[in-house]
Amino acid sequence: MPIRRLTPQSKETAFVRQGVERTIERLVEALSEIGESVCQTASRSHRYEDQTGNLSSSIGYCIIRDGEIVREGGFTVVKSGAEGAAKGREYLHQLAPEHSRGLVLLVVAGMEYSGYIEAMGLDVLDSAEIKARELTRQLLSSLGY
Repeated sequence: MPIRRLTPQSKETAFVRQGVERTIERLVEALSEIGESVCQTASRSHRYEDQTGNLSSSIGYCIIRDGEIVREGGFTVVKSGAEGAAKGREYLHQLAPEHSRGLVLLVVAGMEYSGYIEAMGLDVLDSAEIKARELTRQLLSSLGY
């Protein structure tokens, strides 16, 4: 007795696409949790004196899917750091188009002097990067990679 297809190919394709979309949504949620955790680590671990709050406020993240920002967070205004939060978002939106394929977690400190502070040995995003790598390894391990 030969095998016959009863389900139309279009329904089969739609079912697979829905599964892929659900998986991507879960990955976005997991990466968002990592982003939030990393931003909290950066705000707790810094060793610089943030007089205006701009540097701390400029720290944030986004999740990029095929070049488009699908989730964004961080940029919590500290002291009078509204300028820092705005510069952080602006910097994030400048970098996002560089990541046109796949799913990307991007974390930034948007003030122009953040690299100088890091170079002085004062933690801006160093501990956050270590935390991000650790949490990403755990996520990938839980997915079997």
